[in-house]
Amino acid sequence: MDEPIVGRVYSDEQRAAVVRAYEDPGVSASQVVAMAAAGELRDARGRPLGGFAVPAASVRSMHRKERRRLGPDDLVAANRRLIREILNMAWTEIQAIKRTPAGERDMRRLTAVVALHARIGDVIREDEGSRPAAPASRARGPAPVPEPSGGVGSLMAAHLADQNGEVA
Repeated sequence: MDEPIVGRVYSDEQRAAVVRAYEDPGVSASQVVAMAAAGELRDARGRPLGGFAVPAASVRSMHRKERRRLGPDDLVAANRRLIREILNMAWTEIQAIKRTPAGERDMRRLTAVVALHARIGDVIREDEGSRPAAPASRARGPAPVPEPSGGVGSLMAAHLADQNGEVA
């Protein structure tokens, strides 16, 4: 795409960089705006893009349009990102529960987080069970879903260890 497209404000590289930055659950649209203005966004090859102005509403709009455009293979990656985000949120909840003094902890909240972890594990196992077997020539299995700080199973173990005064 060497020729400029009439009516387009942002280049394809700028749009892709904005979407990539906004996909990070810890980055807000206003932070992406600041990163774009400061020239901190990078293209797909990792090269810095020059600073450019983009409103927060455009950041959200670009991200929304990109999600709608995803194909089936991209949806698998999006699901993995979503699972990773949910696991990170659950980990944060566990840490908040652990900071609450013993005897004052909301066990219903803890139960809900543990049930969420169990359901995510079930979904992952169901998904892996529905996949066709890998060819014999493939040496490795599918890449595992990254898990926060030790994995799903270790969250409850960490909580119990904390209760018993052990180091998790």
